[in-house]
Amino acid sequence: MENQQQAGNMEQQTITTMLQSLQQIMQPTAHTDDQQSLAKIIRPRQPDTFHGERTVQQVEAWLYSLEKYAEFVNIDDHQMVLFAVTLLRDGAATWWRGVEYDMTTSTPSTWSEFKRVFKYEFKPANAEQLARQRLQQLHQTGSVEQYVREFRSLMPELPDMDTKDALFNFVQGLKYQCRLQVLMQKPFSLSEAYAYAEAYETAEQ
Repeated sequence: MENQQQAGNMEQQTITTMLQSLQQIMQPTAHTDDQQSLAKIIRPRQPDTFHGERTVQQVEAWLYSLEKYAEFVNIDDHQMVLFAVTLLRDGAATWWRGVEYDMTTSTPSTWSEFKRVFKYEFKPANAEQLARQRLQQLHQTGSVEQYVREFRSLMPELPDMDTKDALFNFVQGLKYQCRLQVLMQKPFSLSEAYAYAEAYETAEQ
């Protein structure tokens, strides 16, 4: 009788242990301190403030940094406008207050609307025309690396230029022998053309 009772107790303990193990398996795994620390480590730096600079490079770079930050933290279109406004300072902040108080137009509420009025205000009116003129005058006079750097710096000022036109202009600006080698490779993108030109220069050194 006593043996049967002991056997029953052991069976009950076994069942209890199995149930506890099953509950632990079914419970969702909590974030560890290490995971939380990692999330903090990879959090992107907040974009810089914008004070009203009127150069194409600064305008485009600031907008680009905002868009990349928004992708990472996953904020929606309207929140992006609100966030961008908090980063405006000095002349830029004064401009935005004027936009908000202007009764003749509606205040931009989407990111595309904000970018449109922002660029209209801060990008030089003839920026694209001047950039195209500089692009036509740009030719490789030193290393390929230097030429690529100068060419890349102009691209943000020409947002409407398609890849085909940009590729044509880049290749035409290369030194003669380098241009021939790149054309033989038939690049389909600027990054390919950059790589072919740099590879040719490296091989010639």
